[in-house]
Amino acid sequence: MRGLLILLGAAPLGWWGWQRASVGSTYLTALGERREIQLVDGTQLSLNSNTVLHIRFAAEQCLLHLEQGEIYLATATDAKRSSRSLWVRTAQGRMQALGTAFSVRQLLQETQLAVYEGAVRVHLEAVESHVTVRAGQLRFTRDRFGAIEGVVAAQLAWRNGLLVADDMSLQQWGQELMRYSDQVLDCDPVIADLRISGVFPVDDLPLALSMLAQSHNLRMRSDAGRVFISR
Repeated sequence: MRGLLILLGAAPLGWWGWQRASVGSTYLTALGERREIQLVDGTQLSLNSNTVLHIRFAAEQCLLHLEQGEIYLATATDAKRSSRSLWVRTAQGRMQALGTAFSVRQLLQETQLAVYEGAVRVHLEAVESHVTVRAGQLRFTRDRFGAIEGVVAAQLAWRNGLLVADDMSLQQWGQELMRYSDQVLDCDPVIADLRISGVFPVDDLPLALSMLAQSHNLRMRSDAGRVFISR
């Protein structure tokens, strides 16, 4: 009984100490919403549509757990940067920022990393393997890295409410716009691979569809929350 009372008395103190050593927050964006925040260490952070992000500050590191969606980070300048290391975690692995600007997107079975400045070291979740990415794009699963490819700043156009399509298939174009709307976009399988190029607003779906129809001579048919695209 005496031991139990000691444990019960110590529990609040232990909880208080843990709370002081590690402070966390959760940030959410709704479908079609974007958000800009600044972390206490000076890191600039952008959240894309339909994103769930958990942030945990501890004495030696800041951990950002991206549960779903997409984020962009620009770490603080040398003069403002704290001694904490900055990590981003997804279902497929962990990424350590090495003084950089980069984006992370949680896909269905993959993580997509795009590094614009500096470097990011990636550690896989299921195996002991890591790689450092500098000014490039990488997709990876829990146990495998894809090829490092080139990256362009237009991939960040979502921060300004735009989708930049550069020889993108019509099917992918529709999938990208559905990230910002509850409308279902579908197309005739015959034209699913039609190549689309242009700049489209993600916050105004009717305008984006009108622009697509005029530039590629397509027809839109709407029915109960579904838009069907055909010749």
